[in-house]
Amino acid sequence: MFKIEWEFNGRKVRPEQIGKELMKSATKNAQRQLKRKIESMRCRKHGRTAKLILKPGSFDNMKVEGCCQEFILQVSAKLK
Repeated sequence: MFKIEWEFNGRKVRPEQIGKELMKSATKNAQRQLKRKIESMRCRKHGRTAKLILKPGSFDNMKVEGCCQEFILQVSAKLK
């Protein structure tokens, strides 16, 4: 008889939790990509970058911080 074990992010996962772990992994990856993209944007006036505040594992309550309101609005428009 074979024993099959699943691993996600270096952790062993029970078969009934595979879907949950896949979703968690996909969300984390999407957050990382979005954060990298947003934080690479620069204000044309001040030359500073934006900062994206995210709750781990969720896209609820995202917040953009920047050097001026105009830049924050520009970055926020890209999110929509």
